[in-house]
Amino acid sequence: MEKHDLIMKIRSKSGVSQNDIRKTLEALQAVIHEELSSGRDVEIPDFGKYTVVSYATNNPQAVSPEPIIEITTQIINENDNLVGRIINKNTLGIIPKHIAKHFQVVPIEERNDALLIAMADTLDSEAIKFLKKKINKNLHIRSCSQEELEHILKQYA
Repeated sequence: MEKHDLIMKIRSKSGVSQNDIRKTLEALQAVIHEELSSGRDVEIPDFGKYTVVSYATNNPQAVSPEPIIEITTQIINENDNLVGRIINKNTLGIIPKHIAKHFQVVPIEERNDALLIAMADTLDSEAIKFLKKKINKNLHIRSCSQEELEHILKQYA
């Protein structure tokens, strides 16, 4: 779902103007970013938890805190169970099976310029960085159970 689609759905359910909804969403995004930049977590019940994760490292190529903020704000809260869901073969082809198994990540669906993926560990910055570089798409990330992951992995031919 794109920002515009979200605004339209909120508008249809609330009667609030598109402009007011857009301003509210932008304010929410700015507040979350400010809180994360200040080192504070943001937890909104039934919506999502946003956390900045820092790792001590001597590696000069390590991910800086700013990209981690970007990655965590893309984590989404989707409650639908993936067990029983059939994934389009073209979508599965975006992430090769050996990569999906290695990083414990599976593609779920394409959303315009983004790819919704499910991961066992949504804080695996190495996997996220690799996938962003390999597939050259924005990633929308959701967590999944091992059972859900295995169900999707079985769909690779």
